[in-house]
Amino acid sequence: MIGLFSNFNKLKQSVMTKKIENSPTAKSRIREYISEHQLAVKAVETQCGYSNGFLSAGGEIGSDRLAKFIENFPDADLYYIVLGKKRESPHPEMSEVEKKRLALSMELASVLKRIIDLNSL
Repeated sequence: MIGLFSNFNKLKQSVMTKKIENSPTAKSRIREYISEHQLAVKAVETQCGYSNGFLSAGGEIGSDRLAKFIENFPDADLYYIVLGKKRESPHPEMSEVEKKRLALSMELASVLKRIIDLNSL
């Protein structure tokens, strides 16, 4: 009976691992952007200050590293990279309030990046 549970747990772990590996992530959508724009992964990693192989490694991307990517590639559709949902246009017509919010968000991301950089010294 113990062997049956052991086999079940191994099978369950295998299925969960495959499900996680096959689910699209922000990293995979960044790699998709890189491919669509015919960029070199290593060059993007260097430009964003990532370690070699960061975009190919498993796991998710933190907000600090996502901010570095968006700062270096502002034409990337942040909405798609984060949520996996495409819009007709990466920057549809926005109201003045939305434009101000976006500008403030970008400024906040820049300030956070500077704080992170200062803390890493």
